[in-house]
Amino acid sequence: MVAPFLLVIKDEDAKVFSVVGPMKDDTSWTKRVVAAQKAGREVRCFTAGSVDRDEIVAGMKAQFGYVEVGAVSLPPPDSN
Repeated sequence: MVAPFLLVIKDEDAKVFSVVGPMKDDTSWTKRVVAAQKAGREVRCFTAGSVDRDEIVAGMKAQFGYVEVGAVSLPPPDSN
């Protein structure tokens, strides 16, 4: 069984990020990130298994200088 995890979505163009979850399946999110990348955006995502949300936020701000937003703007999920 997959343990719940957090997903960090980082928009390198806008210098913003959001933390989503906890979740057990990030497929719909990663598809949206890939769609944004194909459209030419510098968007990345990564999972953070046992890391606390507050630690992620502090790290993103300290390491990258990014601003946390409610949700990084991504294309809608693929309807297929």
